[in-house]
Amino acid sequence: MRSFWGIIPRYIIKNKKRIVFMGIGIVLSVALIVSLSIIQESVSKTSYERMVDDAGGIYDISFFTRDYGKFEELKTDSAVEKMSIAANLGEYRIPNSKVNIDIKAYDENITEFLNFNLIEGRYPQKGNEIALEQWVLDAFPQKYEIGDTMKFPHTVEYRTLEGERLQEEMESNFVLVGTFKYTNNQFPNKNTAKGYITKEFLKDNLKNQNLEYEGYIFINPTSSVTDTAMQLAATNNYSKIFFNENYVKTSTMQYGKVFELIFKVLFIIIGAVASIIIFNVFNISITERIKEFGMLRAIGASPLRIKGIVLGEGITLGMIFIPIGIFLGSLAVRTVMMLSSATGNLNGLFHIPMAGITPALVVGFLSIIIGVYFPAVKASRISPMEAISSNNNLNLKGRKIKSSLEGNGTLRKRFKFPANMAYMNINRNKKKFITTVVSLSITIIMLSCVNYLIGSADPIANFRKNFPSDFVLLSSGTSKDYGLTEKDISKLSEIKGVEKISTERRISSPVYVPTESVTSKGLKFQEANSNRNPYLKELFNKKQYFFETRTLGYSSEELEKLKSGLIEGNIDVNEMKEKKLAIVAQDLNYRDYTNIKVGDRIKISYPIYDEKGNPVRDSKEVFEVGAVVKEEMLASVDASTSIMFIVSEDAMKNYLNIDNYQQANIILNKDANYEQAEKEIRDTMKLSRDLTIKSFKEELKATKESNVKLSMTLYSLVFIVAIVSVINLINIMYMNVMIRNKEIGMMRALGFGSDEVKAMIKHEGMFYGVAASIVGITLGMLSTYVIYIKGRGVIKADMAWSFPTLEIAVVFVITTFITVIAAILPSRKLFTSSVVDSIRGIE
Repeated sequence: MRSFWGIIPRYIIKNKKRIVFMGIGIVLSVALIVSLSIIQESVSKTSYERMVDDAGGIYDISFFTRDYGKFEELKTDSAVEKMSIAANLGEYRIPNSKVNIDIKAYDENITEFLNFNLIEGRYPQKGNEIALEQWVLDAFPQKYEIGDTMKFPHTVEYRTLEGERLQEEMESNFVLVGTFKYTNNQFPNKNTAKGYITKEFLKDNLKNQNLEYEGYIFINPTSSVTDTAMQLAATNNYSKIFFNENYVKTSTMQYGKVFELIFKVLFIIIGAVASIIIFNVFNISITERIKEFGMLRAIGASPLRIKGIVLGEGITLGMIFIPIGIFLGSLAVRTVMMLSSATGNLNGLFHIPMAGITPALVVGFLSIIIGVYFPAVKASRISPMEAISSNNNLNLKGRKIKSSLEGNGTLRKRFKFPANMAYMNINRNKKKFITTVVSLSITIIMLSCVNYLIGSADPIANFRKNFPSDFVLLSSGTSKDYGLTEKDISKLSEIKGVEKISTERRISSPVYVPTESVTSKGLKFQEANSNRNPYLKELFNKKQYFFETRTLGYSSEELEKLKSGLIEGNIDVNEMKEKKLAIVAQDLNYRDYTNIKVGDRIKISYPIYDEKGNPVRDSKEVFEVGAVVKEEMLASVDASTSIMFIVSEDAMKNYLNIDNYQQANIILNKDANYEQAEKEIRDTMKLSRDLTIKSFKEELKATKESNVKLSMTLYSLVFIVAIVSVINLINIMYMNVMIRNKEIGMMRALGFGSDEVKAMIKHEGMFYGVAASIVGITLGMLSTYVIYIKGRGVIKADMAWSFPTLEIAVVFVITTFITVIAAILPSRKLFTSSVVDSIRGIE
């Protein structure tokens, strides 16, 4: 041996079994941390992409105005970091179609704000150039390609500050220079495509700049979006500008912070578990080699060198096993995500985010250093002679044994000798007992939470409840150019295999509620909502309270079904066809904002359209509440909804100006060819872009895949924690057996049989299992109840909680069984040596 430090690799090579066992603990702990970081990255990325598609962009605040002169002042406002402005020229209706092109002149930086994705060509740069959404090219009677000239007769609408419209008919020639895709899931006008032209066109072709403008703002990153929107709205200089916060982005960011906090807590918990595992693994290693260290001390090794050897061994093992853990953790979770999504896409399979590598390295090496250092310090302080004659138990003191024997008198009367001995050993190793119980309890708590979340969400059951037919056709608008007409329903009915079509009219609009029908909780909500802009504040001060909700128009058959959930009042279907009567479902999602009673009069807002189908103003119609029904009578309730109203289809048409149907549910007969029927339905409605056609089979398949992905991800996390905890338990039990080798040898010499030794070890495992079950189940139930209180109405509308009797029993039995098995496994080492060798401490 050329160097004293050559002892480190020799120790590692010599003790292959111990090293492998230690390596498994390190690899699993590190893999767990990396897996969690990848899951966090995946959740954040998916949430961000969905936010962009839902909001149509990543701007913080949008606005519209007719006051052209205030833009420059707004640009220089300290609250504004960057801004983009678009001028509205009007719309062009493609002949013989329902398709419009919304022509706007954008600033060049608009792609930084809106969800524009270039497909072909480029964005316009000169005066007469135009880029269009790609899908709209199919609506033209002739085929256009990049470079073609397009002639658009269109109407330019000038606006005075008072809102008066001055129209000018124009015919413009545009050169098509590019196509792009624009996604905005909340944009209601699906039949309207965006046309992108330059500001130069305005200067060269329009009489003046008095158009309607819209704009998008990025605020100062250090500011609150909500506060900034309120501040801008309250500024006198911007009184003619109407600001709207990007609520989709704001809510997504808020949820993101909650998820980030959850993941931080999980990192801390898992880091603590990993630290315990690595600490215990190295503690066993050091304790097992006390005699070797004593011999090194005897030949002249200093305490500092003993510590250096142990720390060097730990760091060497960390350099070997931590990268393996990082790689395997990434590979495992990426594979699970790939299989659960059924994509087979290998892209990113080996991508490991720095957010996972950094904590894995920090926790891994820090845990190793801490786990190695303290046992090494204890070993280095023992004299050579004491270490050579040691029974390998650094913590076993005579006063501790005496205290344990005196302290368990009550148990002596109730338990047999093996159980009392097991208790005594746990009592004198309290720290190991507590850390092991904590790691096992964490597994149980996580399992309880995952079970509850998956069971409560139950996406498949929710899907079946909310998907009432074989096909569902949904429309995004309420004007005459949108929705399903009677003619459409007639065509669909003629498709072979269609047995029944049920229709529904609906409208999303404010509903004004009487002051006396708003609860104190509802008033607080109204007050908070009024701070969004001055107009809402004015309504609140006038005690005009409204709730954004959906009003549904039910058929006679659907109205009859509501009678089974009646709370108050009466449902007369014939009367509802003739009169302005409404049914209310309130206190949805546990909001408790209203206390509407039969006889109350509410005002339902609805849009008025011009001859081109453009909304020009809102009107209100007074309805009397005829009945109150239970929440479960509604097929689908959005998590943010507190109240919903139901009227008859006839009332929706006659009083709320909704001519067409916004939903149609198609049920096939049992002999129908599903695939053929789906093809005919899609072909029949292919020109109605505003319609979304959902197939039961496709939606169910997607829901199952999503559910499997979520379940596999969450349960994989729990499984890894459980494996790490069980390994920790085996380490602890192995250490307990090892350090008592001489003690148990003496018991065997006095006639203590092997069955009694095993019984003692079994009781130790049982005590670990019982303690971990009690702590884990108790904290798990409390955690699930907190999730229920905080998550009802957010995670799921009808979320419930009940005492998990079966789960408690199963967890208790499985945990105890695992701990007993984990205790028995290392006990076999006791009987591999003779009684004499055990007493002498010969290894």
